[in-house]
Amino acid sequence: MQVPFLEDFINYMEDELFLTEYKLTTIEIYNSGDDVAVEFIYTNQNEIENTVMFARAAGKKYSISCDGDCGCREIYSFDTNSASCSCDDCVMIIIER
Repeated sequence: MQVPFLEDFINYMEDELFLTEYKLTTIEIYNSGDDVAVEFIYTNQNEIENTVMFARAAGKKYSISCDGDCGCREIYSFDTNSASCSCDDCVMIIIER
């Protein structure tokens, strides 16, 4: 099975988070026609779970991350071509790639 954005995830981990030790635990793939969003769930060397999402919609590609103490997760809506976080206390970072 081909996983969209897998190379982007690996580059993100090494080049942006400077993590070389992590465990990829889950990959969730969401599709809507030609648009796709993939959430990568991983644990760092301290066994703390984190997530990051990569999405391609309307011809553009994004990385989306939500950070906070409430168990933040990234949410992508294909209907509105928008991203949000699962809780109000999260800090969201979106980068067009």
